[in-house]
Amino acid sequence: MKLKNIKNITSKLIIFSLFAYIFSCVGQKTAPEVKNATYKPYQIEGERGYIVEFELSKNTPKPVAVVINRIKQTVSPADKNGLKYRINVIAETRKINNYKVKGSDKESGIYFSPESDKSFKPVDFKLK
Repeated sequence: MKLKNIKNITSKLIIFSLFAYIFSCVGQKTAPEVKNATYKPYQIEGERGYIVEFELSKNTPKPVAVVINRIKQTVSPADKNGLKYRINVIAETRKINNYKVKGSDKESGIYFSPESDKSFKPVDFKLK
């Protein structure tokens, strides 16, 4: 009798675990495909950096930051035009007082929200 109860509990536990695993995978968002990823260096009147441009295949999840040559720059709503993005990544400036360049341990890529290591997508930006 006790063996039958153990089998019953075990089978219910396995079924519950299987459903939990299936439903945990349903809500996960995958990073969109990044198209036409390019960058162009600039140097204008005491400021130098990169103009980074790319296009996404879909709207969600949203990019929150871009990394180019280990420099991280947050993406603002003004940087977006439809599914296309154009971000000014400042590497050095004398124009903005107390501006701190944000470094990154990543080489080049895009952070998607929410920002974490799992949401970083490496991107091979091409020089324009």
